[in-house]
Amino acid sequence: MQKAIIPIWFIVLGGVCLVPILPVFLGYCAFDETRCAIRRAKIRRRIERRRLPQSQPLLLSPELSARNTVSPRKSTSFLDLPLEIRQQIYRLVLRGPAIVQVGPVRPSWGPRPDTWSLAQHIRAEADPPSADLRRIITHFGTPGANPQARRSGHDFVLIRGSPEQQRQEQFRREISDIIRRREGYTPQAPFTNLMRAHHVVYGDVLDLLYSHNTVSLFGAEMAHYFLRNASPEGLARVRYVHLVLLVSSDNWERTEGVAAVAGTVNAVREALPALRQLDVEIALAWGQPKNPEKFWAWLRGHDVLAQLGGLERFVLKLMVYVREEKKASGQFDRGVKGKKRVRWEPLHSWNQEEYKALKAQVIAPEAFSRDDELAPWAYSGELLVGV
Repeated sequence: MQKAIIPIWFIVLGGVCLVPILPVFLGYCAFDETRCAIRRAKIRRRIERRRLPQSQPLLLSPELSARNTVSPRKSTSFLDLPLEIRQQIYRLVLRGPAIVQVGPVRPSWGPRPDTWSLAQHIRAEADPPSADLRRIITHFGTPGANPQARRSGHDFVLIRGSPEQQRQEQFRREISDIIRRREGYTPQAPFTNLMRAHHVVYGDVLDLLYSHNTVSLFGAEMAHYFLRNASPEGLARVRYVHLVLLVSSDNWERTEGVAAVAGTVNAVREALPALRQLDVEIALAWGQPKNPEKFWAWLRGHDVLAQLGGLERFVLKLMVYVREEKKASGQFDRGVKGKKRVRWEPLHSWNQEEYKALKAQVIAPEAFSRDDELAPWAYSGELLVGV
């Protein structure tokens, strides 16, 4: 059987036709890259410098909404219902407690894992670290090296529920996109209109938004952005926080590295007086720090985590990301730009007894006995699991 031979004149003709198209294609690629770079620069500038006007609180104190009363009326209205019943109605409208991922433009909402108890608003010791955070760092690197990592951290909720919950949330987002395309507008969050109805409703919904949801902050920049722009009466109600801190293994001892971690923890402590449950997730990239013992002592010292106190629950999840050349089955992901693969491992100086002492220090004595048991980490397959 003879092989098909492509005539030389056909190859030459194809090359001649591609000559005028190639500059157009290269120009479009350059334009698209420039447009994306401008957009990333605008988002970063917004995070670093945006400062909303000082809000004018409608409520005098965080506890006022719990005592909200209205003057006697001749007719019965929604405001005449007891606060407990009104809160049940609000929960039906707002879909109950959720994970709120703060973003520079708008927050992302996700369902709470259905495995959590009613009193649980952060992950337990046996829960694995965020798989989405691992994918972001694995595929895009750290936000300091690649702005795409920062944008991805704002677009996804880093704590997710079960696969069924994720499918339901995806369905809601698709319906919202359909409405936006057909009607030509973006559907407003239901709580914005509710809060405009009456100052009593404003206080009720404000309590649910800030004190019943878990606020997730991706990186030191986003933490300061939220603390700088959220309303004072809202910050005074925040109880549950998931804080992600990205630390450079090489530069953590430098002034900027120390300020990014210690300064963020201090800002959270001072700006959130009602904080009750804190989930701190630290990602070390790349590799083990030069002095793991010194890093571990500094992290749990009074300048960083030990400055916290009076919490009901505290969880620390620490992962070290290591670039690898070789592939081992089930333990590596595709690395940054496909050049290398990434392995994650525990901090060499991690000490379970010292971690337990840290928890005893930051958790209130009456709550420490009720805190979930400590579970040492086992690194198996693609996820960190507690045993």
